[in-house]
Amino acid sequence: AAPSNAGTALQALGRNEEAEAAFRRAISLDPAFLDARANLARLLEAQGRLDDAAAEYRGMLARLAGPTLGMAAAIEARLGDVLAAGGRFAEAEPHYRRALAAAPPTAERLVNLGVALVNLGRRDEALALFDRAARDFPESPDAALNLANLLIETGDAARARATSDAAARRFASDPRFPYTSAVAAALAGDRAAARRALDEAIRRGGDPVRAAALRDPRLAGLR
Repeated sequence: AAPSNAGTALQALGRNEEAEAAFRRAISLDPAFLDARANLARLLEAQGRLDDAAAEYRGMLARLAGPTLGMAAAIEARLGDVLAAGGRFAEAEPHYRRALAAAPPTAERLVNLGVALVNLGRRDEALALFDRAARDFPESPDAALNLANLLIETGDAARARATSDAAARRFASDPRFPYTSAVAAALAGDRAAARRALDEAIRRGGDPVRAAALRDPRLAGLR
């Protein structure tokens, strides 16, 4: 554990090459020391070395032993995230599915699998996942936002508006939900409602939201 602890301290000081060497030394002393592998994987991710990070997560999975389903789910999900970050959505999908099978689902894992499927062109499957995440985890803004945005993309403006309006009430300071309400209302032809929702989004988010609206062709003429 000592080299791994040293690696963590070195990383905190920004001495990443030394930190990597320390983590690798810890792994060489004990290849089954998963904390060292996890620390190394996170360091590699932070440096953008996604293939190397994925290799470490795969190494962790290969060395799991005993009743470790929860840990396996966490590693599978993280491996999926690393692959997705590199645009490798087809490779990420089975890891997200194994994570969901190995432990109780979380909003984050459902949403991340859904995002991967959107990028693979499988919108119906993604919509079902976002719907499930928003229903089972109403405290998750990401679940509601991904559901609303995909409903807009698939042309279901009425349901997108209802989803966004409900989320705007639930997440009272988040400008993204009145914004998506504005987009959905505009697509449905209700420009008065779209203008009201956009005003609320700008009230919550200020100039960045105003600038985004000016660039958004779906809101043309509202600002």
